[in-house]
Amino acid sequence: MDTDSVTRSGGFTLVELMIVLVIAAILAAVAIPSYTEHVRATRRDQAVQTLHLWAQAAERYRSRQGSFLGYSRPPETDPETGYTFSLSVNTDGAGFTASASPTSGGPMQGDACGTLTLNEQGILSHTGSGTRCPQ
Repeated sequence: MDTDSVTRSGGFTLVELMIVLVIAAILAAVAIPSYTEHVRATRRDQAVQTLHLWAQAAERYRSRQGSFLGYSRPPETDPETGYTFSLSVNTDGAGFTASASPTSGGPMQGDACGTLTLNEQGILSHTGSGTRCPQ
């Protein structure tokens, strides 16, 4: 057999394929955590919006009744955001605290921001140690 007449067929070598796989793995290692954090931030923002809606409902009640005493709302779990929302009225009826707690086993379980709270003064706080939490 004449070796000069053997031509190399088209395609990729194993080394070329391995290089492409390494590059793809590096890109995935950078992109996936960034995407995951973006999704978590979006869920936090949705939870804050819900807290504001709950606060508005409580304020409407106070404007009609003169205080928050007697206002109640059962806790609600939102599987989309991964939070359970609740509202408690202060014993003197002058204030309230609306809370969004990460649902156990949900997508926000273990979130660095922890529980998000909003009071009657519009002050938003969180129990976690995260640095990128809503303020």
